[in-house]
Amino acid sequence: MHFRKKHSLPGPFASPWLVIGAAVILGVVVVALSVRNITRSEQYMANILLEKGGSLIKAFEAGARTGMRGSAFRLQVLLEEMADQPDIDFIALTDREGNIVAHSNNEQVGKRLFGAEVTTDLLRPDTRPRWSIFGQAGKRYFVVYREFAPLQGRHARRGHMMPHMRNHAWDNWQQPDGPPPIIFVGFDVQPFEDARRQDKQHTMTMAAIVLLLGVAGFISLIWAQNVRRARKELESTQALSDEIVSNLPEGLVVLDAAGDVSFMNNAARAMLGDGTAAHDAHEAAASCPPLPPVLMHAVRQLDTQHILSGRETVLSGTGGPVPVSVTGACITGEDGSLMGKLLLLHDLSEVRRLEEEVRRREKLAAIGSLAAGVAHEIRNPLSSIKGYATYFGTRFAEGSEDRDAARIMVQEVDRLNRVISDLIGLARPSDLSLKPSRPESLAENVLRLIRQDAAGKNIDLRFAAADDLPQAVLDPDRVTQALLNVCLNALDAMESGGVLTLSVDTDSTSSEGRRLLRFKVRDTGCGITPETLSTMFDPYFTTKSQGTGLGLAIVHKIVEAHGGEIAVQSSVGSGTEISLILPLEPQRNANS
Repeated sequence: MHFRKKHSLPGPFASPWLVIGAAVILGVVVVALSVRNITRSEQYMANILLEKGGSLIKAFEAGARTGMRGSAFRLQVLLEEMADQPDIDFIALTDREGNIVAHSNNEQVGKRLFGAEVTTDLLRPDTRPRWSIFGQAGKRYFVVYREFAPLQGRHARRGHMMPHMRNHAWDNWQQPDGPPPIIFVGFDVQPFEDARRQDKQHTMTMAAIVLLLGVAGFISLIWAQNVRRARKELESTQALSDEIVSNLPEGLVVLDAAGDVSFMNNAARAMLGDGTAAHDAHEAAASCPPLPPVLMHAVRQLDTQHILSGRETVLSGTGGPVPVSVTGACITGEDGSLMGKLLLLHDLSEVRRLEEEVRRREKLAAIGSLAAGVAHEIRNPLSSIKGYATYFGTRFAEGSEDRDAARIMVQEVDRLNRVISDLIGLARPSDLSLKPSRPESLAENVLRLIRQDAAGKNIDLRFAAADDLPQAVLDPDRVTQALLNVCLNALDAMESGGVLTLSVDTDSTSSEGRRLLRFKVRDTGCGITPETLSTMFDPYFTTKSQGTGLGLAIVHKIVEAHGGEIAVQSSVGSGTEISLILPLEPQRNANS
């Protein structure tokens, strides 16, 4: 027997569309959150630069208000000093046409700050700081800009300027009645873009990690579900297989590679005489009785034969000797190594019983053929013998030895005639006359027939019937004959008095699904020896000096004709109980 290991694990992709859908949803969520995070980060960095640029503009406006009391030179110096910070590329002041009127690099004055495409309509400046990214001379700048209004502070308002503040500088930078100039603070855009790029990379990396972790977690969840489901199915399958193996009608014995018994089901335990039953596989493996020598010999034979089939032997079972057929095989792994040995024990008790039944039927058939050939030939001379014996008996005086001899001759002829009648009745087919009958009425009638014989032997007759007994379809005459024969045998077993109990009840449903009726005859006589139990229903077997040996054989035939069976329980000195178990409804072939 080759044992192949199968590795079958539940896959996490048992439902691929579910995984794909979950991954898509998770991906959309992660991408949306990443985009939102990147946008917020860019906005945060832009706000920082915007606030810094706005602060510089306010500082320059404050300086401009102070510088107006001096000269434009001071304002230029202030402009250059403020633009001399590491992250500031320039500070410029332009008119509405984009022409530079002041610049941190004095050489740029009079030029256009940006190209012609950057117009006031595009910039839409007002009093609030704005930002944008522009390019100039192949370089890009983060530019914060707004209208330049140094005279709109809290110390001076448009239209209410102090006379000493009107000077040449203000006249150059802003006409009081004209549109205000625009001030630009240019930052190097490279740190902003580097930070934005790093933030994007970090955000995308984290998003990818979150996505992978989410998909992995979802797959792990499905995997765990499948594993849990597979474990439950495995436990259910294992419990079912353990239940099946433990309750197999065949005996099963498993040995490990060392030859020790590792498992034994209940049938094998019963065959080996162990009355304890294992309730599960662990118990069946934990408490295994030792194997008898005959089975150990079979195990040793497997070392050379590998397969053992059809070896018949007898084991000491719980109910007595059990004939079994032993089949064995070696269990090997994929690499050919020995993993253990297997013994299968088939109970042959039913086979032996059927064989014995066949032999008994063959014996009855032989007796029937003999009876059919000679019964009529014997009966005719017996009639003549009885007639002449009766005639000669009348020729002798009453009380003479010759008259007694003639009477004994007539009695023996009558007994021989009854034996022939029983023999013919045993040999011919049983033609049953089935009709609905009350089983308790049949039993009471039998007790009435044997009441005189029981009273003569000081035997107490008792009757018991179950409540609500149903009618049974049977042959009342044949069943009465069978019960009468069994009861007469019970009376003969109680020579010094006793109790004979006849009870009627229903038995559990048979394996064919039929309801059964049971007549039970119990006596307190001498009992039956085990040797006699196996042959008590054979024709001509008797333990009585005046018996013919056909009474119980006829009982067996009547019960068999009804499709029933006979159960006998007896122990020497404790009495005997014989049960006639009949179906409540006949079989289809009851008359055959």
